[in-house]
Amino acid sequence: LHTQAQQLATRLAVAGIGPEDVVVLAGEHNPSLIALLLAAMYTGATPIVAPYPSVFKQASSYYQRVLTIVETCQAHAIVALSDTLDHFAQHLGDSRCIVLEYATLAGMPTPDSPPKRPLSISTPSSPAYVQLTSGTTGTPKGAVVSQAAVLHHLRNLVAVLRLSKSDVLVGWTPFYHDLGLVLNLLLPLASGVPVVTISPDYWVRQPRTLLQAIHDYRGTVCAMPNFGFSHMTRNVRLRDGDELDLGCIRYLLAGTEVVQKNTLDAFTTRFKPFGVTPEMLRVGYGMAESVLTASLTPDSVPLRVDHIRRQELLTQGRAIPTNDSDALSVVSCGISLPQTTITVIDEQGSPLPERQIGEIAIESPAMFERYLYRPDLTQQALQHGRLLTGDLGYLADNELYVVDRKKDLIISAGRNIYPEALEQPALDVLGDIGGRAVAFGIRSPDLGTELPVLVCELRRRLPETERDQLASEILRRVHRHTSVALADVRFVRRGWVEITTSGKVA
Repeated sequence: LHTQAQQLATRLAVAGIGPEDVVVLAGEHNPSLIALLLAAMYTGATPIVAPYPSVFKQASSYYQRVLTIVETCQAHAIVALSDTLDHFAQHLGDSRCIVLEYATLAGMPTPDSPPKRPLSISTPSSPAYVQLTSGTTGTPKGAVVSQAAVLHHLRNLVAVLRLSKSDVLVGWTPFYHDLGLVLNLLLPLASGVPVVTISPDYWVRQPRTLLQAIHDYRGTVCAMPNFGFSHMTRNVRLRDGDELDLGCIRYLLAGTEVVQKNTLDAFTTRFKPFGVTPEMLRVGYGMAESVLTASLTPDSVPLRVDHIRRQELLTQGRAIPTNDSDALSVVSCGISLPQTTITVIDEQGSPLPERQIGEIAIESPAMFERYLYRPDLTQQALQHGRLLTGDLGYLADNELYVVDRKKDLIISAGRNIYPEALEQPALDVLGDIGGRAVAFGIRSPDLGTELPVLVCELRRRLPETERDQLASEILRRVHRHTSVALADVRFVRRGWVEITTSGKVA
């Protein structure tokens, strides 16, 4: 791999790519993408891994997304697949962006003459890569991560996960997402811990392959979002007598989106006969701006779940513990990593006491440097040496609990309504026939405020009478749990709700 990356780096340099040039890699989940990522780093360039074509339902959507990335990140070059090359060349022909082909680069002979620009040796402050991030909503931004930040974070991960070369990582998350890039690619390269990585598109179609890989390669660490646990619980078909030993797992890591206790419980129950136990579960919180992870549940400690009153959450912004049957269950995201400080702050930036809802702020040496060509957004996110995440949460006994996105708040008649508090009762009503549920506010000019509405996916067609009954039950359940009167409930087909490339609701 190193030899291949060196050869490709020389060819990139011959093509005119050098230090600090932004290079977009528009490929697929395969070894060529890994080699080209390293090759771009070897030239001193700053690579961006674009979302894979398989994420998009239509080719036009994929082309537009990549062209937007090239434009907003002012890319010096794009390396594209053969069947997409003509389209990118046509649209970028009048720009300064160099358009290269994967296959052509790989097949080029080693040049006799020196490259136009010499290969560069990175310094700690040099950019390692740019991670595209949109958070839960919004237009993707390019978070510039330095060599020093990512190496510091990798050392932290090795320490907190107690990794050794006897461990084996197994995962399906893509390399354009920070979880796949950092945990399943950069961490193995930096630590020597082997990894088995599966194409996410293939895993979605054949979810059993992840469990089979854990069995075959004796995987010890596996990380994925909440969606991954749910997808396998629903879709992995197992038969009596199946030889699948998952007892080798040390850690099942959940993160990148709000983790739901019932999802994890269902997963551990489903695969208990094959060696999965609740003690394997750990939950993390982080984002591309913090390289990957800022907090993680402690080792050998059962997951803590906080049951809080919905009313006080909505009306007072406080997390009050309760044993009520209609409590909102929030899974702990653990404690901060070494040399990382997590605080919850108010609108003025002052720390809040425990169990008071506020914005989550992070201080750490493992932090992104800036948003590429967006000083305005950088200034908003980085203030007084800390990252303002835009996420809402609270601390309890030094553990972090994440409630929702700040900018996803529904503000109705002066009342702050968290979408999660409306979505969860709807999902409980729908059960197995439900998909995603999304609560949001629609501005009413007449009332001068937002009206809370809910859109729910259904996995199959239902008669109109059944849909009406479901809508009525959702309205009653939401009102009983939150005292919020929904203005409308709409049902849509599965897959109708748009998601980001990391699987979050867009």
